[in-house]
This record gives sequence, C-alpha cells and structure tokens, in this order.
Amino acid sequence: MHKKYARALTFESVWQEGDKLLRRIPEIDLVMGPQYANRISDLLEDVINGNQVVATEAVRIIHFLL
Repeated sequence: MHKKYARALTFESVWQEGDKLLRRIPEIDLVMGPQYANRISDLLEDVINGNQVVATEAVRIIHFLL
C-alpha cells in the first residue's frame, strides 16, 4: 500500500541521531541530513514504497580542477 504522506525529520545535526531517532520514534518515515536535499524525490519514493529511510551519511564532493 502506498503512503499519501510522510513524516520526516531534517536538520543539520540529524546525522548523529538518525538510527536512534527511528528506534525512539518508529512513526518517522524519513530522517535526512541537509546534504541529501537534492535527492529528496528519490528518498520520498522509497518512503512511498513502504520503507523507513535514513539518509545521514557524510557525502564527499570531489572537485576536479582543470
């Protein structure tokens, strides 16, 4: 069954508490750090498909200098 809404937490320090938050508040569908803002549609698609999502890992961006 697809969800019509999602409960999400997004804040800068969420990466420290992501998994812990889901254990303490199982009604949360998505815990996301700001580095994943550009992937919100993909993350919400996972939630719509019935998954709890934690997107808190640090993302490294490599810049190539020419």
